[in-house]
Amino acid sequence: MSKHLLIAAATAEPWLISGWGAIGYLPSVARLLKGENFYDEDQVFTSFRKSKEEIFQVVTRHNEDQEWEEFNYYLHGITPSGKRVKIHSYSQLPSGSTAVIPVKGALMASDQYCGPMGMETMGRMVTSAENSTRINHIVLEVDSPGGQVKGTQQLANIINGCETDTTAICTMACSAAYWIASSCDSIIATAETAKFGSIGVMIELVNTQAFFEKEGIEFHTIMASQSTDKNREFLEAFNGEYELIRERTLDPICDIFIENVRQNKNPDDSTLTGFVYLAKEAISLGLVDSTMSEGDSVIQVISQNTNQDFTMSKTGNLNIWQRMFGKNADKAADLFNEGAQEQPADNQELIDARAENDRLTQELAARDSQINDLNATITEQNATIARLEALPAADHTSTVSEKKVEEMAGTERTPDQTAKELDDKFAASV
Repeated sequence: MSKHLLIAAATAEPWLISGWGAIGYLPSVARLLKGENFYDEDQVFTSFRKSKEEIFQVVTRHNEDQEWEEFNYYLHGITPSGKRVKIHSYSQLPSGSTAVIPVKGALMASDQYCGPMGMETMGRMVTSAENSTRINHIVLEVDSPGGQVKGTQQLANIINGCETDTTAICTMACSAAYWIASSCDSIIATAETAKFGSIGVMIELVNTQAFFEKEGIEFHTIMASQSTDKNREFLEAFNGEYELIRERTLDPICDIFIENVRQNKNPDDSTLTGFVYLAKEAISLGLVDSTMSEGDSVIQVISQNTNQDFTMSKTGNLNIWQRMFGKNADKAADLFNEGAQEQPADNQELIDARAENDRLTQELAARDSQINDLNATITEQNATIARLEALPAADHTSTVSEKKVEEMAGTERTPDQTAKELDDKFAASV
């Protein structure tokens, strides 16, 4: 994302971000406003121990490499044995693997130049993992105070639409990051100090007019005669009147945010006003499902959570049943949970079954390819036969038949001639 877009987003757009998250990024915003970079460019290249030219060559090669699946970032995965790997494509993982997607830092809709990836790329990674036959679980590693409104709901909707099991493992999931995490099947805190919540919307408007006027720059804002309300909420806000911008921008976005969180997790209403909670309280209020135990690996947490939380809570996820089955939601949830309790406790059996299914699917695809090749050969042979039958050889057959008829006509016998020939043959034999 270019500098001017970052400045515009930071100084004039509504954000789903916690207060300390916004304050923490103020020094970076100040540097942008001064025309400076977020970072010392020479120091960045020095840290890689490569020149700018070498770095750009590597980036160019990566962009040209088809195996990168259009991502300018490594993909992360965990194999069934628990080994974490960096890959270019989910197809490089064995069947039964877990895709790990980072959701970290201040979240922006688009990728930032030489910086964190945007929510658009995160969404494409989730979709790629969902479509991969090698992935049976998607994990979001969340450590974020929130971010832009733009892009948040789109990413949350992609996660909500996944049939693959999804888990958010969170160190911090505040505001936009919590909206995203709540779209997963389960939310797990990495520690008791993990932070959750900050469900709300804010905007920081930076009035730079006085600064520019001091530099001798005059402002003249002219509206069309029909545009009596254009930019009215911003103009009033710059004059200290905030009601209109709340009414027309912040409150409607917040209503959508709260409704989506209710549909995803249905936490206690007290959590929907913007407070931030540590893990233990967040669990008690329905924001979070559980906390990782000391020494647990991601794969262990996934396995434990899949087995013990496979049944769907009618308190935390009743909205899913209500949307699907209306007044029969309770009955549908009970029937689902009865079936879930019959699932085998050992997840390895499921992994093996999926691996065997993938093998048979590939074998079937190979057989189908062979059948298609044979059908193509038969079609070619039939075409050859039809072509040969249509050649002048058919006329030759007709000529031969006419000759045979003439010969038969020339050797035609009367009954008396035939009888005499038989008598002669009989006499000769005696």
